[in-house]
Amino acid sequence: MNSESVVWQKIETQYWTKYLKTLLIEHFNETNSILSKAIINNYDDEIKNFIQVCPKEMINKLENPLTDNLKIQEV
Repeated sequence: MNSESVVWQKIETQYWTKYLKTLLIEHFNETNSILSKAIINNYDDEIKNFIQVCPKEMINKLENPLTDNLKIQEV
């Protein structure tokens, strides 16, 4: 991953947490995936295993910020 062009971090905001869960539910409904169902059922713990990736050029264009912190930490 090119750290000069993207940032990555744990999912921090309520908006993105809910958005991911919505995507997982949609995936489960369309595929009946056992794995997605397991993730949904244990979502509060499983979300810790996800990493959010965003091109740096898009950060200021997002309607919903990636973080509530003033500065995004790069890992």
